[in-house]
Amino acid sequence: MNNLIDYIEWRGDISFDKSPLNNVDLCVFTQMMMNLDFLNEEMTIEEANHKYHEIGKEEKIGLIISDDCIKLFDLASASIRFKDIKIIRYYNNVLEKESVDDTKTQLQFGAITFKLPIKKPYYVIMFKGTDDTIAGWAENLHYLRTGHIPADDLAISYVNEHIKTHKGKFSICGHSKGGHLAINTPLYISKEAYRALDIAVSFDGYGVEKLENKRRFKKVINYIPEDSFIGLLFNHYEKQIVMKSSSKGFYEHDAFSWEIKGCNFVCGVLSDNAKIIDNSTKQITSAMTDFEKEMFGKVFENMMLNSGIHNLLELKQDEKKKKLLSYYLTMNRKERLYFSRPIAKLGKSKAMTLFFIGSVKEVRQRIKYEKRNKTTK
Repeated sequence: MNNLIDYIEWRGDISFDKSPLNNVDLCVFTQMMMNLDFLNEEMTIEEANHKYHEIGKEEKIGLIISDDCIKLFDLASASIRFKDIKIIRYYNNVLEKESVDDTKTQLQFGAITFKLPIKKPYYVIMFKGTDDTIAGWAENLHYLRTGHIPADDLAISYVNEHIKTHKGKFSICGHSKGGHLAINTPLYISKEAYRALDIAVSFDGYGVEKLENKRRFKKVINYIPEDSFIGLLFNHYEKQIVMKSSSKGFYEHDAFSWEIKGCNFVCGVLSDNAKIIDNSTKQITSAMTDFEKEMFGKVFENMMLNSGIHNLLELKQDEKKKKLLSYYLTMNRKERLYFSRPIAKLGKSKAMTLFFIGSVKEVRQRIKYEKRNKTTK
C-alpha cells in the first residue's frame, strides 16, 4: 500500500493550482523534522534542501524520528508540487535543565511557516512533534500533571504573531506533540486569527485536559491509526478519523506507515485493543494524585540528568545505558515506585501485552530490513 513517499512520487508533478491542498499534503509538512537552524531568511523548499545537504547531511535525525524524513524532504524539493513553496519562518527552541536542582520547566518547541505558490496568499503552519531531546519528553510528562506545557503558550503566540504580518487564510498541522498543539492552539488564538484559520489537522496527537471554547473544535480534525495510543491520550472533542497502518503496535504512530490511496488516507476502524488501552490509561492516571504525577515526571528527569542523557540516541551508548541502570537501582524504593507502579499497572492489561508484542515484532522486521539493505548496497 502507498505511503507518504509514494504520494509525493505520484502527486509531485501536479501544482497546487491544479490540485488544491489536501490533508495528505499537510501530513507531508509534518514530517519535515530536520534541523533547519541555518534558515535566517526566506527560502523555497528546494533552496533549503540544497543548503541542508551543503552544510553536511545528518545520517541519523534521531532514535524515534524516521530516516524517511530526509528522503521525503529530498523528494519534495525536487517535485513541481513542493519545491517552490517558501519557508518564510522557522523557529526552534529547546530549554534543558542543567542539573536535578534546576527549577525551570523543560521545553521543546518548533514551528515552520510555509507559503504556498498560488495566487491568493495561503500559509501552512506546522508544529513539530516531540523530537529526540529529553527536554521534549520531560515536557510531555509535565502535561500529565498540569494539563499545560510551555509549548502551548509559544504555539498560540506564534499564530497570533503570524496573523499580524501575513494576511490570508492558513492551516495548522502537526504530528504527535505537534498534533496536540494543532488541537489546542485554535482554542486560544485571537478572534482575527481564528477567522483566518481554514483547518487545524492533528496526526495522532494527544488531546487536551480541559474543555474550553468548545465551538472552536469544529475546525479541528485528528487522524489516528487503528491501534492508536498517543492519539487517544487525554480528552478529545474534535472530529477523529481512523486510518489504516502497515505497521503494528507503537510503530503505528509512524506517519510513514499510514496507508494512502489517491489524495486520502485509507479509512480504518479503531481496534478494541486501542479502546481497552485508552480506558486503562485514563483509569490509572485519574487515580494518581497530583503529587504522584509530579514525581513520575521528576523521577524520569532525574534518571536522565544523572545519567548524562540529553537525547534518545544516547540510549544506544553502552556507557549511558549502564549509568541509567545504575542510577535506577540506587534510587530509594519510594522513588522507584513513583515511576514503575503506573507502568506496571498498565502492563497488566492483556491489550497492552498484545500492543507490546506487536511493537517487538515490528522492531525485528525493521532490523531485518535494515540488514538486507546494508548487504545489497
